[in-house]
Amino acid sequence: MNNNIIEAGITSFDNYEILYSSSPSGEGHLVQYLNNASVKYLDSGLKCKINWKEKGESISSVSFLMPTDEAKLGNIFEECPYGIIKKNRTGVGATTLELNSKRNSIVVVPTRSLAYNKAKNSRIGHSNNYGILYVGGSISGFSTPTIENYLDNPAIPYKKFIVVADSLPRLLGKIGVDNYEDYFFMVDEVDSYQYDGYFRESLENVIDYYFEFPYRNRCLVSATIGVFSNKKIEDEPVINISFNRSQRRNIALVHTNNVIKTAAKQIEKTIHDYPEDKILIAFNSVRKGILQIIANLDNSLKSKCAVLCGSYSQTYAGEYYSEIIDEMLPKQITFMTCTYFVGIDISEQFHLISISESTEQQTHTLLSEDRLEQIVGRCRIQDGVYSETIVYKSREIEPDTYPSSNSLSQEDIKIKILRDASTLINHINTIPKLDEIFSNLRPWLRSINIDDIIHNSIYKYNDLKPVKLLRSNINGEVQVAYLNIDNILIQHNTLTYLYLTKHALRDILSSSGHIITWEDIQEEAGRISPQNQENINEHIMRVEENETERIIGHLRNGNSIQERASLANDFKFNSHPSPNGKQFIDRFLELQIFVDFDSITEKLTQRMTSNQYNALYNSVKFWALSERHPFKIIFKEKFPLGIRKTGRDILENLNTIFSSLGLMSVESNKKAISYMKMFCTLSDRIRDRSRGNVYEILDYNVNGFHGEPASIIEANIPISGLFRFT
Repeated sequence: MNNNIIEAGITSFDNYEILYSSSPSGEGHLVQYLNNASVKYLDSGLKCKINWKEKGESISSVSFLMPTDEAKLGNIFEECPYGIIKKNRTGVGATTLELNSKRNSIVVVPTRSLAYNKAKNSRIGHSNNYGILYVGGSISGFSTPTIENYLDNPAIPYKKFIVVADSLPRLLGKIGVDNYEDYFFMVDEVDSYQYDGYFRESLENVIDYYFEFPYRNRCLVSATIGVFSNKKIEDEPVINISFNRSQRRNIALVHTNNVIKTAAKQIEKTIHDYPEDKILIAFNSVRKGILQIIANLDNSLKSKCAVLCGSYSQTYAGEYYSEIIDEMLPKQITFMTCTYFVGIDISEQFHLISISESTEQQTHTLLSEDRLEQIVGRCRIQDGVYSETIVYKSREIEPDTYPSSNSLSQEDIKIKILRDASTLINHINTIPKLDEIFSNLRPWLRSINIDDIIHNSIYKYNDLKPVKLLRSNINGEVQVAYLNIDNILIQHNTLTYLYLTKHALRDILSSSGHIITWEDIQEEAGRISPQNQENINEHIMRVEENETERIIGHLRNGNSIQERASLANDFKFNSHPSPNGKQFIDRFLELQIFVDFDSITEKLTQRMTSNQYNALYNSVKFWALSERHPFKIIFKEKFPLGIRKTGRDILENLNTIFSSLGLMSVESNKKAISYMKMFCTLSDRIRDRSRGNVYEILDYNVNGFHGEPASIIEANIPISGLFRFT
């Protein structure tokens, strides 16, 4: 179709395509075809409305009313339309529609559990063949054909893949980019990417792959899609689904100063009042949340607890870790983290307790209105949940005392963040141009590590969680980390409007038509007893030590730096390490270039803060510098072995060195001494009657490494960007 046609029976405009049974201006016209999807128009009687941004110039969206509130999309369409599908309600069957359509499909879903349940129900007879092929991490007792065998199976005319984000590159590698036009690509529950993208970088890659498919062969789906900062997404055609009746919920709001104690009491009360019923608790924190609540429960209830969480938190959940089986909750008291907030079906009733904690350390637990709606929508029983309770801690800040910087509009904050990210990208893009023009700068320019810039593009806006502003896309190009920016905006919205004061959440949910009861509970200080917290800390430490040992054992199979790098990346991709394990691997990859395997793994097993690790990083880099490197030469000249210097001497000499090499100045004796300890071993303070406290330079091998560095940093490598100073 022409991209600019509006005539009797046809609308083709701004990538929207609509075919009517009669003129769109006439009464009773029905839609036969909408954005590449055939409509069961005689059965559904589908009508739609074009919402113009500017009449005849630009379309904002196309909307239609479901014929009944109980209808599914499969009652209306033969396949999914392309574009952004705003379902505005959970459980309308978009995934099922596409998996049942008569075309090849790739459906990306947020959870392994959902993918597994959809795939296992498509089993062909008693064989190990499935009409829908699950692609993801291994699941005990579930065996599927290889992707190649599935593609070659002539008994399956339409190839249907259901895949989790981490496994998508493997699947698309088998299909091949030349075959993308033969598949329809659906991303289900795309709004969850805005919440989870900051700790699951593979989610950004899904959006990259989405735009690799022809525009008529792709759709983004969710019940609660918000605003995206990625303009390419905002430019997608939008189909907005509406219903005859709004879904009013009965919600018990419990405001508290201590979500852990209050939640534990809510669970115990519910079990007492309804001893046979199940409870589902939604709380996006295992270590500083779920484990603490379980510790507060009566001992008789702990064996009735299970935790549904992502692979990153599985090791911390320990004996409580479980999975959804046949759409049923595994235990009477089941906790779930954000991995399960969307995209799973629970085919039984339960009491729901959602927990949201507005503290600086726990902003990842904050639940927006959309999130709360998605969570309650996990129950697929027609009568819904038995009860819904929200336990929350607000910031309890009066609006007129809130910092003015946080009063910026959502759009103003978005503009500022995008401008900051663009500044970084412009800097990176300037490097090759400068390299081409200024030959004398080439050694310095070529020493700049783009990955380091991306890794350190972390910024904290106001009271929000710090996030990375940049990322590498699937083609290795530096881009804005749009999902991280979306997450910042969501945080800002929830902190500013939902959880700023104790009454804000109540007022907003009431204004949405929900029936609210509200109470304010003040608990005693302390989340759990010191003994219980010590037990949790010991459990976490033991889990992390065991995981680190597994990683080291895996890496030991490599016989070279290259082999160990490959093994490390393999472990990250296939074994889904915890954040602690991932951090260990990333640090190992940085330092194994210079230090032998046993020495560096021994160092990295010591628990270190970011500042402590940066000190280790700097000390290794200095040790690995060529003896002919200008920094090492001048440092040894200013600080020869056996010489004693005061703190003031150290500060002045270090600033002389830094100034000569274009580095920042050091402000205090204390900071200068902390930097010195990265480059050389200092004695303890020695009292000198005439000079005061002095320090003796003992050696230049701070870590006591044996032998020579595995790699040398050559003398022509500029010092700028080599170290990490804070």
